[in-house]
Amino acid sequence: MIDREKLISVTADMHRLINALESLPKPIVGGRAAALGTLAAIHKRFDVLASALEGREAKAADRSDIANAISSLKWLSEDKLILAALPDDVTLEDFDNYSSAIGDLINAAKNSIG
Repeated sequence: MIDREKLISVTADMHRLINALESLPKPIVGGRAAALGTLAAIHKRFDVLASALEGREAKAADRSDIANAISSLKWLSEDKLILAALPDDVTLEDFDNYSSAIGDLINAAKNSIG
């Protein structure tokens, strides 16, 4: 079972993180670009799924899609290029740092699928 409201909350948090990353000094290259691109793709998938779940029951493929996105978020939390571009001393608007924000997204996404 997918909790649509929790998925919507994850999508909103992800949108805030994307905005925070985009507000950092330019240019956006390397690890930051990889993080932003991946987060934007996951955000779009979650947003589309949350909209679809408004009118239908969740399917096994939907749960699988969220599980795959969680794997991508884990990659974002471990990739050396990304972590070098977004060290823990870089403060992000609304978040303590990148690592904790990604960790929170992973936990929230897991909670959305129970």
